[in-house]
Amino acid sequence: MAEVAFDYPAIADRVKEAIRQGLGPDNVIVETNESYKGRIHLRVISPKLNGRATEERNQLLMDILHAELGADAQAVSLLMGYGTDDLF
Repeated sequence: MAEVAFDYPAIADRVKEAIRQGLGPDNVIVETNESYKGRIHLRVISPKLNGRATEERNQLLMDILHAELGADAQAVSLLMGYGTDDLF
């Protein structure tokens, strides 16, 4: 099976926009880093993730990405979602 390479700058912008729209643009921090072959490491901090278990946070974020990006959501190879309560 051939390895897929992604256009990091283009996909990263789409990922950031999808998360901001899905969680609301206020008080959300979205950071991306490039990984192997353009894959994305994604960190999201939002009060909308407060009180949720890690699996629930990740599922919510992946649901947003799949809805907005379709198959390109597979470019996200590492996902870390935090509520603002986790920072203190």
